[in-house]
Amino acid sequence: MMLRLFINSLHDIVELRLQKYLWLAFCISIGIFLIIFFGIIALIDIISAANIGWFTSTVKFLGFFASFALTLIFFPTTVTAITNFYLEDIAYAVENKHYSPKLEINKQSLISSLTTSVKFFCILVALNIAILPFLLVLPVFPFVYFTINGYLHGLELFKIIANRQFCAKDVDIIIRSKRIQIFAAGVIIVLVQTVPLINLFAPVVGAVTMVHLFHCWKADHSVRLS
Repeated sequence: MMLRLFINSLHDIVELRLQKYLWLAFCISIGIFLIIFFGIIALIDIISAANIGWFTSTVKFLGFFASFALTLIFFPTTVTAITNFYLEDIAYAVENKHYSPKLEINKQSLISSLTTSVKFFCILVALNIAILPFLLVLPVFPFVYFTINGYLHGLELFKIIANRQFCAKDVDIIIRSKRIQIFAAGVIIVLVQTVPLINLFAPVVGAVTMVHLFHCWKADHSVRLS
């Protein structure tokens, strides 16, 4: 079902004229990629200039490849945090076509959206920095990276969409019932965001897909809401 919804999301982007968000995501993603990449390059230069023994030698050896790898690691975190700013408009367009246009929506204020995005960004950056030592054990790192990022990305995206229609208690009920599916969706979204070129459009596709998933789970009779 999840793969089908991802494919349907691509159709929605065309039919609902969401291309402007796609291009917005493209431009922001390119900008973020360059900022992170050259930021890491600059950091490596600073560390190299400090001449910190074996660590400096290691950094110099890794050079460009380290910069590229670290950029890919932090790219999904940054892009997803920024996507939250226009997630409301994307969700409304999808719901207006496929679901009831008379849904009661709890719109987030700009300050609330900013606070949520910054908090999410800080948590993910901290966790991704914490797992960097696992790069020394390459077979283990992908498992740790996609587990942590997949869970947090899926959970955050789902909560933002669900909180528009339900109170926190009801959202928690759905999350407990669908935690595995939310995790799987998050892993897929993060996985796509680590693929060069494709990752430039992944945030919008992921957002549309999560809107569809939310409404599928919302209609699930096994989920009892208060």
